[in-house]
Amino acid sequence: MHVSLAIILCVTAESVGVGVVLKNPLKGVPLLLTNLCLIWDATPTRQSVSSPSDATPTAAVCDVVKSVLLQPEREKMVSFSESKL
Repeated sequence: MHVSLAIILCVTAESVGVGVVLKNPLKGVPLLLTNLCLIWDATPTRQSVSSPSDATPTAAVCDVVKSVLLQPEREKMVSFSESKL
């Protein structure tokens, strides 16, 4: 699995969406993935914080993707959008 750790810029208090490419390397075996959830955190940069308390990392949870069927030897893009906590 290859994970890109690119720096993503976004505006404070804006919704964030993330797309992840999943690959099924198995030959002849489809994979059914259920209840996928992406959990991540964000740390503001020094230029963007207005007070020291704003510089702490914040955890975010994305909406659950109920199911994804990955066909053998295929890739599929799965999109997650941020849940409102």
